[in-house]
Amino acid sequence: MLYFNDDISVYFGKHNALPHRHFAIEIMIGMNCLLESRQINKHLKPAKAFMVLPNYLHQFTSDSGEGEKLIVFVDAGLPMARSIISNYQLKEKKIVTLDYRPVEKFVQTICREKEGSSENHNEKLYGSLVRFANHLCAGNPGKKQVVPDLDQRIMAAIAYVQENIRDQMLDFSLLAKKVCLSESRLAHLFKKEMGIPFRKYVLWIRLKAAIAAIKNKHSLTQAAYIAGFSDSSHFSKVYSETFGIKPSLPLLDYKK
Repeated sequence: MLYFNDDISVYFGKHNALPHRHFAIEIMIGMNCLLESRQINKHLKPAKAFMVLPNYLHQFTSDSGEGEKLIVFVDAGLPMARSIISNYQLKEKKIVTLDYRPVEKFVQTICREKEGSSENHNEKLYGSLVRFANHLCAGNPGKKQVVPDLDQRIMAAIAYVQENIRDQMLDFSLLAKKVCLSESRLAHLFKKEMGIPFRKYVLWIRLKAAIAAIKNKHSLTQAAYIAGFSDSSHFSKVYSETFGIKPSLPLLDYKK
């Protein structure tokens, strides 16, 4: 079951994902199990909770096979995401074992909101997710660091992508001219500032646009078109590579 918001989302489920990577901090918590990695990241000991750097290949399964997991995704483009990455030294460590005790009350609240039935239940759940993310911004006992703002040219590039996401052929050369950079310089600066190549970032924004469309009751085919994918098969392929599971598994709830 996926509760999707454009910047912070949460997944509840028992499915074990294949190796994957995406442009979001992933916070994984085993609700009735420990989490472990058998194929990659083997040096990590099983634990209750982990946090993973955006765009880093990972795979965790529950030690009980069918244990339920709560997974929070914080879009890496958010200022708070950059603060979390800095506070927990994720760029250097890639994956950290998260102490569950300080975050347990947030997890309990998120799980209660999941079961809510009020008209503003989704808003309450999102509010709980934001409070959880804000706690992670300030909750690490290590020394906090000042996170610099993104380069203005990269911010302009991001806005251009988001405004033109329906276009299947986003014109990179036109974008480079708009921000007064050569194509090679823009590609280099974008990856340096965002931690992900430009083309992969475009696919990430397309995915988010498609999920939002499905949330608004569009079919998989309609959502793929709205987001600028060539067809629903392309969307499904990118989704599976990004999250490690087929889109039909977590997105079915939106079609009920």
